[in-house]
Amino acid sequence: MDASNGRNHLENQGIFLNWISNADIRYGGGQVVVDGSSQSITPLQMVDARPTVLSSSITRSADAAMSATPNSFRETNFHSPIQQGNPATPFTVDYSRVGPDLHLNRITNNSINGLQVRVQTAVPNQLEKLTVQGRFDDIDVVHFLPENLEIQGTPGGAILAQDPPSTTNVRLAVQTGGTLPIGLYTYRFTTINAQGVESLGSEATTSVFASGTTRTVVVSNIPSNASRIYRSGPNGQGPYTLIGELSSAVGAFIDTGTSLGQTLSENFASVRTRLDARLVIDAGTVVKSRARIDVSMGAQLIAEGTAGNPVVFTSLNDIRYGAGGTFDTANRGGGQTAVAGDWGGIYVGHTSSASLDHVVVAFGGGTTRVQGGFSDFGAIEAHQADLRVAHSRLEFNDSGAGTSTAADRGGRGSNAEGTIFVRGAQPILVDNIIANNVGPAISIDVSSLNSSSVEDYGRSTGRLGPVADKVGNQGPLVSKNRIDNNGINGMVVRGGNLTTEGVWDDTGIVHVVQDQIVVPDFQHYGGLRLLSASDQSLVIKLDGAQAGFTATGQPLDNADRIGGSIQVVGTPHHPVILTSLHDDSVGAGFTIAGSQQVDTNNNGDATSPTAGNWSGILLETYSNDRNVVLTQERESPLLGAPASNNTPGQSQFLGSLAPNEKAGNENLRLGFQLSGVLSAPSDLDVYSFRADAGTEVWLDIDRTNNSLDTVIELVDANGRTLALSDSSLLEERDP
Repeated sequence: MDASNGRNHLENQGIFLNWISNADIRYGGGQVVVDGSSQSITPLQMVDARPTVLSSSITRSADAAMSATPNSFRETNFHSPIQQGNPATPFTVDYSRVGPDLHLNRITNNSINGLQVRVQTAVPNQLEKLTVQGRFDDIDVVHFLPENLEIQGTPGGAILAQDPPSTTNVRLAVQTGGTLPIGLYTYRFTTINAQGVESLGSEATTSVFASGTTRTVVVSNIPSNASRIYRSGPNGQGPYTLIGELSSAVGAFIDTGTSLGQTLSENFASVRTRLDARLVIDAGTVVKSRARIDVSMGAQLIAEGTAGNPVVFTSLNDIRYGAGGTFDTANRGGGQTAVAGDWGGIYVGHTSSASLDHVVVAFGGGTTRVQGGFSDFGAIEAHQADLRVAHSRLEFNDSGAGTSTAADRGGRGSNAEGTIFVRGAQPILVDNIIANNVGPAISIDVSSLNSSSVEDYGRSTGRLGPVADKVGNQGPLVSKNRIDNNGINGMVVRGGNLTTEGVWDDTGIVHVVQDQIVVPDFQHYGGLRLLSASDQSLVIKLDGAQAGFTATGQPLDNADRIGGSIQVVGTPHHPVILTSLHDDSVGAGFTIAGSQQVDTNNNGDATSPTAGNWSGILLETYSNDRNVVLTQERESPLLGAPASNNTPGQSQFLGSLAPNEKAGNENLRLGFQLSGVLSAPSDLDVYSFRADAGTEVWLDIDRTNNSLDTVIELVDANGRTLALSDSSLLEERDP
């Protein structure tokens, strides 16, 4: 059905006539010549169609039992302009349609016992893409991906509205009959695109005069791209009233004087937004693959299951999961078992988003096709994207790197070994099991561990269910994950130059460094902070002659140049630990069994730490040596934790302040930089320091949430307020 010009389509009216019920279909999947080309046709093949298939049996087919093109999974609620039809009379419906309606079907003994998502190749290297709001909701059948499924985004800003039809060749003539009031009439046309958006009105046609008994107007030579026709008032001018819907097959329209009541809008926006595609996968759906899912720029993937019904992404040969009467989707009788790397993974591209909650990702990390070659992909990759993975299980995946024919993988960027690979993103990775994978559990670049405030915002469907046990996290949120038997049981931080302000505060996982991390001059943001929590140590394990931290600086001609800085800040009884990767005496996080994860390199006692396993921390000549101490609030950020610094008697002591900028030493500081959290509206934090009488003190609060309304009080040891500031701007005008 051609929907490019708003043509009539029964689906837009909620009418779905394709229906199969209680059928017994056998021995299908043969070759058929279509347009001179031999094609394999599945017993039930859906091309951008949404039929109903109920209580049927499909067996002994030479191909997949069913197949559907990506856009066959369109989700419709019938509220968009294309379904509403005449916007002058909007309505709210109580029904919807989600792709094909497949229930209670028995699918066995076929070459593929499932629903194949058939991605067609129109021209070389140009795959068919999902371009609509799609959804997999048929949990009674396995969804099989033999080819890469790309969820298409539409990057860029608004685009110019569709050009209106031309009226140059339109002809008007009067004839007898009709009920048009006597007067002079002109006509205008509009075009409706596939999304139901109406274009600007065309220029008015030439005029025609209706009078006496000739009060019917015949409009001929109508352009083929016209969708609606509007008539002027009896004076030949606006407002123009809708009088008919047009078909491209008919180039004429007879106006007898009736109308549809809608008036042509003259305030039409000259630009329209771009619509991105989206794929939602319902709880309990099993997706088996030999390829990968690409979430391209601006698109969205939502796969959210439940504790009892996870969404499963796995290999075609994985017989642990199935639907439709069998777990043997490949119909091999168990002759071929699933292995790591059987399929690619989930690639979340730039500016796109993905939410994975209660999912299983197994046997991924393999090689798939890209433009002009083949490349490896991690089980989950996020490149400058918004990613949330929670309550999920990632297991038996390959490393996702090593055999790519092109380093940039067809414009998708390079990658490295890792079950979850991150570049330029701050993902939320909470309460997952990452086990039995070939590569490291997580691989992330050093600049992704930045100072941005990131908290778990929860699911995209159903109840939010955020893992919100604490506040104040900076950079990626990596918490409560159980990691076991991976290539590296930790988070590998890839080396390089730090290009932002770096903060390492995820104490629930070991940070592994195998390259040099360089902290250059301060540029608006800068420096690297390694922070322990109030109740947990930050553990960093390093390995290699170049593994370590280097703060550099360049002697420029500006007086306020700030060199690179590295600040290692522990808390009492919980120091920041930097040790060898082979040191199994310390660790972070837990295994599946609940024991502490200390075997980060996953080799048991095969190797022991020795002096010189890693480089060290190098502060070069022109690095930052400012005598300002960085302090972390010692009160726990856990929600509901008891207050420990809410009174003057329990205040957190910062240190002694130097009387001037030239009097600083190892005991007298030039200032204090405090990183703290207000975990609740009632939270009150009190800090103390020593200073000589008359010392000038500046207090600055910044990098806070825009909803925070702070009050600063200067109190003595007895709690009496000596000075108070509620709004520094107002107080500056009127002290």
